[in-house]
Amino acid sequence: MADLTGYKWIRDLFPNVKWDAATKTATTPEGVSYNASQGIIQNGKFYLPYTTMAQGYANYTPQSAVTPDNIQSTTDLYRTMFEPQLKSRQSEVAQRQKAIEAQAESQRRTAEAAYKSGLASLTSQKENSLEQAIEQARKSAIARGVYTSGIYDELQQKERENVESAYAPGLQSLESTKAAAIANIGSESGQALDELALADKQYESQIDSYLLQQVIAALQGQDTAAKTKTQQMAEWLYNLGQQDWERGVTEAGLTGTYKGQYTPDARAAIASLTGTDPATGKATYQAATRAASGSSAAKSSGSLTTTQKTNNLADAYEAIDAALASGNTQEEIEASIRSQSASLTRSGVDPNKLITYVQTRALDYTPTEKVNPLKQRPWWQQAIDTVVPGSQYR
Repeated sequence: MADLTGYKWIRDLFPNVKWDAATKTATTPEGVSYNASQGIIQNGKFYLPYTTMAQGYANYTPQSAVTPDNIQSTTDLYRTMFEPQLKSRQSEVAQRQKAIEAQAESQRRTAEAAYKSGLASLTSQKENSLEQAIEQARKSAIARGVYTSGIYDELQQKERENVESAYAPGLQSLESTKAAAIANIGSESGQALDELALADKQYESQIDSYLLQQVIAALQGQDTAAKTKTQQMAEWLYNLGQQDWERGVTEAGLTGTYKGQYTPDARAAIASLTGTDPATGKATYQAATRAASGSSAAKSSGSLTTTQKTNNLADAYEAIDAALASGNTQEEIEASIRSQSASLTRSGVDPNKLITYVQTRALDYTPTEKVNPLKQRPWWQQAIDTVVPGSQYR
């Protein structure tokens, strides 16, 4: 079974996490993915270090919400809020359009009425003038004695032509005035309708521009919220790791063990008091040398066998290993060996050989300076991977 100190089953933190068996990848609801190589799979469960999960969120950039589809769908949604205002505007435009058309129609009727009135008046004048001219021609024909001849008919036709010619410009002027009035009415009403349509189009453009600004701002706000959430998630995961580590520190301080393993300080203290290393169950170096000294004294009358000397040397080596593991320094162990040289020699153990062994084994136990994350907590976004909670107890 792998050591899961500092690890957490990902589904404990993210119940809705998705697992891709093909790629062996877990993806959280926010979209952060972790590969199996980043953690430990044990009993069908995927465990990850808190720091790995935190770093995944710290380095994750959420997908932007500002996409063409989102812009369109959100704009359609926002437009529904302006529906009453837009309908009111459309109704107002329709009423103004009808008013312009009604005014133009009224002006056309006025122009038609003026034309008809002028035409009727001019026609009446022309008919009166024609009657007078014909009457004058008749009297002239009678006076000349040609009334019954064809000359009268010629005179009558000539007078008719003269009257028509005289009134033709007036009639043409009426037609021209009417046509100009109708054309001017159509031009003015058309211009008014065009201006109304342009104003309505500009209004709709303003609405569209305003909606687009609001939509973009809202989607960008979602982006900001998503980024903030991922940062908060990263810090939350880091804090969970810190809390797990601190619980371990508390457990070790109270019981001398952390997850079933003795802490270095507790191991050294128990070994010093009992003469036995609690982690291995073997005698410490001091206890072993004392035992070897007592055994040699008891057998001072006889010589030791080769097997006894070999066993005593092996016990001394194990005692040295236990002392180094308990935190004793090379200098302390060498001093202890020299102080017991006589006893060791009587036990068939060469002190110089032990000192050489200490010097060789001490290289495997060279202490390294440990940084206490409680005192030097790194900033989670910049160096979150420099602290692995619980690593000091692995």
